[in-house]
Amino acid sequence: MKPLYTSLNTQIPGLDKPLREPHPDYPPNQDVLDRMNSSEYQSRIKDSRYDCSEIARDLHDAADGKGEILEVRSVEKYGSINVFENGVIEEGMDYHQVYSDGQYIYEPRITSQAMPKGDWEKHIKGINDCQIKISDKPKGLR
Repeated sequence: MKPLYTSLNTQIPGLDKPLREPHPDYPPNQDVLDRMNSSEYQSRIKDSRYDCSEIARDLHDAADGKGEILEVRSVEKYGSINVFENGVIEEGMDYHQVYSDGQYIYEPRITSQAMPKGDWEKHIKGINDCQIKISDKPKGLR
């Protein structure tokens, strides 16, 4: 059965077209999608105290530890990352973390579907005026 994909937003900033559909030969991780789309989890992601690093870790756990947690930081100035969450661009973040299975990014505060990694990279670069670095060695708060 094909999962139901819905976006929290009709337009994702930084992208000039809708998200690409998942590639049929490389389906998203259904366990991660199930976690993201559960009613309990949907309530949790609306709580601003539930940090992006906790979301990334929880989704990594849902994938049985497969994949990686990616971290975005500015290479120019600490505290200058913009992050799109729950329909609003939040400014002045120190860093941002997301879970990736290598093909897709799972960012439930943007969409309930798996985002092709290239689309997510275009999005995160498009909403940041500063030069950013995406690393698979997250540091969190310094």
